[in-house]
Amino acid sequence: MDLELRDKVAVVTGGSEGLGRAVALGLALEGARIAVSGRRQGPLDAAAETIKRETGAHVLTFKGDMTRTGDVRTFFRNIQDKWGAIHILVNNVGRATRGSLSLRRTNVISPPRSGPKPWEPSPWDGSGMNRNLQTWWCF
Repeated sequence: MDLELRDKVAVVTGGSEGLGRAVALGLALEGARIAVSGRRQGPLDAAAETIKRETGAHVLTFKGDMTRTGDVRTFFRNIQDKWGAIHILVNNVGRATRGSLSLRRTNVISPPRSGPKPWEPSPWDGSGMNRNLQTWWCF
């Protein structure tokens, strides 16, 4: 299949293991340049080596925690310094926290111009995935 991704820059957070690694490999097989982040250097290096060996893709790695604003900024600056643009973002980072996330359905078919968004998160403590999502808007 040709998804026309040759030389596009794909960022996969949490790309050193599991689903993130599989997604990064798949994007690389389609010709994308890959930037992956992970919290542990060993799995990150192993993922990069596998992706390079199996696809010949250019791979940039970053060891850091995507729940930390400074790490997110540094990662994205590194990508921009190396390749300029970012075309694809796969945000595969999150952590389990005690408690639950509930979403309230408001209006999925036709969201109003003002007021609640189609899916409005309930209040919670700002940790875990919420923190992760908030940091993406900081760079």
